[in-house]
Amino acid sequence: MVVAAHCTPGDPVDARVVHASTAGMSRLKTMAVTSPKAWVTMTAPVRLEMLEALRLLGPCAIADIATMLDRPADALYRHMEKLVRLGAVRELEQRKVGRRLERTYDIVADHIHPGFRDGGSKAANQAYDHTVKVICKIAGRASRDAAESGQLKFSAEARTLAALVHHGWLTPAEFARARELLMELQALLGAGRRRPDARLYVIASMLLPVVRKRGARRARVGGATAAGQSTSAADASRDRASRPARRPRSGSTRRER
Repeated sequence: MVVAAHCTPGDPVDARVVHASTAGMSRLKTMAVTSPKAWVTMTAPVRLEMLEALRLLGPCAIADIATMLDRPADALYRHMEKLVRLGAVRELEQRKVGRRLERTYDIVADHIHPGFRDGGSKAANQAYDHTVKVICKIAGRASRDAAESGQLKFSAEARTLAALVHHGWLTPAEFARARELLMELQALLGAGRRRPDARLYVIASMLLPVVRKRGARRARVGGATAAGQSTSAADASRDRASRPARRPRSGSTRRER
């Protein structure tokens, strides 16, 4: 994945500065984007797919990206212009295709990640949330297309799908280890190249904290604590007390037995 929200930010570097300083140079290994607004603009679903296509294909024209993404080329030009202005993509030389010239492009760095100056701000958190939603949307599109073509298989003989949602408690050290495992998986996919016996896969990975908006901060699986039970009982009592008393229906009488 080109965009890695789980990367540890290095020195915060503005994307436009990096773009200006690397014109004519090979790709950087990593690049940090310091502006949440620029990050959100850069990681729109189509633009994020284009960045990933450039990472896989190398320097290429928009027609090549359109073929890989199965999208019309005409719809990608304005997105490419935006990526160039943001500094995530640089323009290269033109190449001759038949009687016409095509402009080629390449990404500035193999891995682009957020390096916001205030990583805990509201704007930063909104940018992170945007990224997670975009990743889910890209994975959803890939799943839909694979399902429509009958390519999702989940049998012991032939499996092409691995999906998981799992909750668990992690210490900071355990979280760091889990992140390392995700990075190893990313490296495995990144090292793969097109071969006769290989096919293209996508992985959408995320590891994020769970916040419960109601009830205790940490819910125990398998049973509530005594404190949790008393809290729930108190909440239920307050809810009943706050409800308005029911009025008897007009014309109705209670029968004496």
